[in-house]
Amino acid sequence: RDRYSLGNSGLAVTNLYFPVHFTDLGFNYAANNFSVYTYQPRQMVYYNTQSPYTELLFLIGAKNELYSNFIHSQNINKNLNLTAKFMRIRSDGFYLRQSTNHTDFALSGNYTTSNNRYFLLSNAIINSLKNSENGGIQKDSTFESVPLQDRKLLNINLSTASRRYRSRSYYLKQCLNMGP
Repeated sequence: RDRYSLGNSGLAVTNLYFPVHFTDLGFNYAANNFSVYTYQPRQMVYYNTQSPYTELLFLIGAKNELYSNFIHSQNINKNLNLTAKFMRIRSDGFYLRQSTNHTDFALSGNYTTSNNRYFLLSNAIINSLKNSENGGIQKDSTFESVPLQDRKLLNINLSTASRRYRSRSYYLKQCLNMGP
């Protein structure tokens, strides 16, 4: 993609190019560099399935890295669909205090009347992100002078910093079709 991170799944990401998309109205202190890891109410996908649909992705990487993503969608009847989504990112990182622990959960539903005059879209989302922050290594010249066996032995700038982000959101949108 067109962004880079600090090398560990779940850490802050930055766009390589100036973003040209517009955000919702309201006050923002700055760009949220963790938004790629969270579910957002207006970005939810609503399904209409003929049979139950399930998608499961599970990845395991170095340094206890775990990425899992689960989606299950099912029509309750021909007019109502319910969907559950779950995403988990967990990693210890390559350096001291570089761990990530993200858990996101979303429930969504959509309803359409038989005559297609009325539509209802709704979702409820819980995002929880917990990261340890190290502030970078103290001396990058260590890489030039000594062959490094274990990166966790390097001195870091911040020994107790962490970042916590939690959000809960509820979304409801109703549409009335006045056309033929």
